[in-house]
Amino acid sequence: MTFADLTNDAMAFIRANQAWAPWIAFGLAFGESLVVVSFFVPAVGILFGIGLLIGSQGLSFWPVFSAIVIGASLGNLVSWYIGIHYGEAFKQWKPIRNRPKVVEASERFFKTYGFLGIFIGRFFGPLHGTIATVAAIAKMNPLIFHISNWASAAVWAAAILGGGSQSGELLRRFVG
Repeated sequence: MTFADLTNDAMAFIRANQAWAPWIAFGLAFGESLVVVSFFVPAVGILFGIGLLIGSQGLSFWPVFSAIVIGASLGNLVSWYIGIHYGEAFKQWKPIRNRPKVVEASERFFKTYGFLGIFIGRFFGPLHGTIATVAAIAKMNPLIFHISNWASAAVWAAAILGGGSQSGELLRRFVG
């Protein structure tokens, strides 16, 4: 099964079962934001597709938006606590040990941008779960982490759904 097949199947299911859209969006955002799991969860394409359904088929924006914000924030929060609990030993986990460049990039990104690294890192795929873990290992101030985490999740959700929704609205107007 290819990514396109997975995306098409997910979108067909959501189109037919719109009440499930917030729950699916929550799960995808949580997985996309969870360290290690984010390497394997192709969530952005499906979340963008949910935005298309908002614009083209009248799927309700606020429940899906809220689900993405909560899922993404909780995924990063779990990643943060993994960093607190495991510390430097986290870098020896097999999926992390096999991707040393991701951890190195996350560490550089966090050292360069500090709290903004949490915010900006949200937009860089598998890095964002890892950045939350690296921030915890580096003993980032928890209040600053939580503010950056929740604010970035809201901006990320708005960007994904907004882009999809606007594209869906254009499709609805011009294609029918």
